[in-house]
Amino acid sequence: MLLSFRCSNYRSIRDEQELSMIAGPTRNLDNQVYTIKDGHGDSISVLKGALIFGANGSGKSNFFKALRFSTKLIIRDHPDFESTNYYVMDPSYARKPSSFEYEFEMKGHIYRYGFEIILSTKTVISEYLSEVFVNGDDLSIFIRGEKGGCVLDANKYDVEEASLFIHYGRREEFYKKAENTN
Repeated sequence: MLLSFRCSNYRSIRDEQELSMIAGPTRNLDNQVYTIKDGHGDSISVLKGALIFGANGSGKSNFFKALRFSTKLIIRDHPDFESTNYYVMDPSYARKPSSFEYEFEMKGHIYRYGFEIILSTKTVISEYLSEVFVNGDDLSIFIRGEKGGCVLDANKYDVEEASLFIHYGRREEFYKKAENTN
């Protein structure tokens, strides 16, 4: 279940924008929220649905294009995309990273996954996954930087290392560096 999605520097979106399904403290319509528990057993209320509205040209469609783009980038090895999908109103944003971050619940655990990519060069510069808890704690599962270095806590999670990384552009470099250090 998707809890939130954040993105920045994508098409008409310059600054970080967020869609959060986490319910606020007001409880007028309790039948419109769903309660989930994190890995510690603490609970959080999540909205069952959302409505997005705004003026024409305010970025609603581009926000969903960012969601679709980032999902395709995660799922496919080498998705085709235009290198001009950064915030085009300011040319300096061509050299700045675009960021995409998901928080989601899966099998009783809440995770945060995100990555940064320079769209003009199609270079993934960072990627991370952590388990998050309602109390604010977070447990890093892996962090990967631009130079290919990776911190992976495989002792806590049963994961295949090769399945963790966005394959776009850096996978082979990561394996070469891993072989050289072992």
